[in-house]
Amino acid sequence: MHRICMLISGPGHLPNLVVALFTLRKHYVGPIDVFSWKESLPIVKQICMDNRLNIGYIPWKPLYHGHSDTYVDKTRLIQSLASPSNDEVLFLDADITVHGNISPLFACIEKYGFVATQFNDWVTTGNTISGRIKTLEQFPEIDQTLINQALERAWPSVNTGIFGGRPDSPVLPLWHRWTYAAKATFIPDEKVMHLMMVKFGPSNELAVATTGMWNCSPKLQPKNLPDDQVKIRHFHGDSNLRPSKSKRGFDLWSAMYKQAMELNIGNMRDWVATIPNKHLQKLFAEKLL
Repeated sequence: MHRICMLISGPGHLPNLVVALFTLRKHYVGPIDVFSWKESLPIVKQICMDNRLNIGYIPWKPLYHGHSDTYVDKTRLIQSLASPSNDEVLFLDADITVHGNISPLFACIEKYGFVATQFNDWVTTGNTISGRIKTLEQFPEIDQTLINQALERAWPSVNTGIFGGRPDSPVLPLWHRWTYAAKATFIPDEKVMHLMMVKFGPSNELAVATTGMWNCSPKLQPKNLPDDQVKIRHFHGDSNLRPSKSKRGFDLWSAMYKQAMELNIGNMRDWVATIPNKHLQKLFAEKLL
């Protein structure tokens, strides 16, 4: 069975979650579960009461609180959903919006057991990504030969805002273990996923959905990727709430946010003003939302 799961840690991303679910339900009718830390659970429960969304919630306790806790946490979720039916599970960050049929991602999970998504048209030999991958050299728990292989040619650069797998995928336990080992660094889950691609891709246990259409930045969208081919937009780094960072990101997301507010999706009119997100509060103060 196909399933989608999402993770909410602190409440700052709850408006993102509502907009993500609002757009997702236009293209996907299957089960959705939101894993929620306790600090967000009261509002997550309100969102789940909206029958138009038809989603469930799972109270979730993180492995620890501290640096990179959310990034480590997301590597555990699909494994926790192990069941006799061995579902195909797609994970989506809350800061995404869905704009088309996502069944090809489930097809990849069925065929390979795990799917990662390329961020725009980025590759591992680019300055930003190669520099990030090199930071893994300080952790002896991590296979250093994979780091070298990831950097010796232009592999697709993967981003872990959108990925999926079966609970029994061999990618998941190793990804979690090495992400935890590298938790002192910035976005360790994403850095380590590049190594998972190198290790498991050649054995056909991991596929990468390329071209950027499955993980498209509003600011960095490839020039050869037209808007009507984008399936999932990823508003990384609060690019939906920071017009100074990405005016296009804000314009795209705010239009969907206003639609959701008009329909009061997830009862958001009652709680959105209380959300402790400095970027959101600034937009409210400036009457941009």
